[in-house]
Amino acid sequence: MLKSFSVRQPKFQSFFLCLALTFFLIACQEQGNTVSTPATVQAEAQATAGEAVAEITSTATATTLPSPTSSPTATALPPTTTQPPPTATAVPSTPTLPPLPAPQVDTEIAAWQQANVVPFDTAVPSDSYEDLLPLKEMIGDARIVSLGEATHGTKEFFQMKHRLAQFLVEEMDFNVFAIEASWVNSQAVNQYIQTGGGTAEEAVGNMGFWTWNTQEVVEMVSWMRQYNEEAERDELLQFAGVDPQLHESAVDQVIAYLDEVDPEARAEVIPNLQCFRRLNIYLERTETEKADCQANLQHGF
Repeated sequence: MLKSFSVRQPKFQSFFLCLALTFFLIACQEQGNTVSTPATVQAEAQATAGEAVAEITSTATATTLPSPTSSPTATALPPTTTQPPPTATAVPSTPTLPPLPAPQVDTEIAAWQQANVVPFDTAVPSDSYEDLLPLKEMIGDARIVSLGEATHGTKEFFQMKHRLAQFLVEEMDFNVFAIEASWVNSQAVNQYIQTGGGTAEEAVGNMGFWTWNTQEVVEMVSWMRQYNEEAERDELLQFAGVDPQLHESAVDQVIAYLDEVDPEARAEVIPNLQCFRRLNIYLERTETEKADCQANLQHGF
């Protein structure tokens, strides 16, 4: 980028005066001349400097900056190519969905529901069962009552299970609560509600199912423990798992049992138990391997 500037006369006079004097002395030495007197040198140098200053001054005031196109060092840029504007992409509009058809209500089913529904006042467990008393007639002398749930982990669903469990125990003499969890791991919960060993949180967490590892299940198990503290021995509640998924704890309990009753058989049985330690590994075996695992285990016992 070029910058403009101006020349100040007094500074350039001194500069060119010294410059002219230097040139003059060099010229005299080259020609073999001698300087006669300082006055002569000064006079000639002033005259030469004056001419030089006048020349530089006029040049500085008359010189115009060259245009970029006339500069010998300027590099011509290639012509700019005009790019067409980008083509706008049309955004597809959200399709309009047709309105949902009106629900078709089966009047016969709706009438049956209205005639048989049993409304309840709350899902929160309590000692009041007035709104649940109609269940007695519905259950009758059945020995098993199934309690389902539309989704796992929903607070209100298990609160209602807790409330129904209390009702079935205190009003209809049920005494076993079975749940979809490992049979072996659920023994920790059963041990807790019958003996009080450990805590409800530890017992529930030991089941190995996230669906039951909730505060609502802990509260139900705590209530079972409180009930058993005052119940007769033949009235004690039991907690059972009905799922065989988790095998590790079962294998560990068998080994612990052998340590007590038959330590010599332990070394022979343990290799045969490894087939069943993890369900996913067992299921990946061939049918022949599975049959061998079963036969070896039965022979060991």
